[in-house]
Amino acid sequence: SNSAAQHACSSLCDEVVVLWRLAALNPGLAPHERDTLHEQFAQWHMKVLDKVAKNRNNHMGTSTSHTRHTSRSHSHPPYINGISENEVFPGFHPAMEACFLEWDDYPIPGVT
Repeated sequence: SNSAAQHACSSLCDEVVVLWRLAALNPGLAPHERDTLHEQFAQWHMKVLDKVAKNRNNHMGTSTSHTRHTSRSHSHPPYINGISENEVFPGFHPAMEACFLEWDDYPIPGVT
């Protein structure tokens, strides 16, 4: 069924994000590499939110030309059925947060 395929795809995407979070936790990454990862995660996160907003607006009968000309912050509400968007879709936030971890307090011989 379509619902099962959507659920499987969603689970796969969640696992990919977990793997990116683990990549960001690599203690051998240089600070500029962490910054680059953070920027990429933020871009991917925004792309997903924009696609969800576009899909949601299409299902509600909203013209896509209208949403194209509005800013992202106004293209969709921050809440879905009264629940914050971040609770519904944490997306790349855990991976972005992992980019800020400092390994200075946790020396690993031969790695940090």
